[in-house]
Amino acid sequence: MDDSPGLDNEELVVATEGLRPEIQRDVSVQKPATMTELASAAAIAERNAQLTVAPTQCPANAGATYLADMQRMMAAIQSAVTGRPTSTTVEWLPCR
Repeated sequence: MDDSPGLDNEELVVATEGLRPEIQRDVSVQKPATMTELASAAAIAERNAQLTVAPTQCPANAGATYLADMQRMMAAIQSAVTGRPTSTTVEWLPCR
């Protein structure tokens, strides 16, 4: 059994019962000793969870940005290979 300071396991389970599983996990890893520390740990875990959520949709200009970047890269590669400036047209590819 772990003798490190903190709320005992039962108190931690009860105090974090309504939190999402990923936040419960992050809070329990920090082993808060007081309810104030638990609240702070939960706030940090919530911010981390928000930062790690992947966007569900592509930004409105993702296709145009992708196309422009690809055109610049293709032009640079062709220019390097041929030794002369080249223009490139790339079909738009949807964001995945």
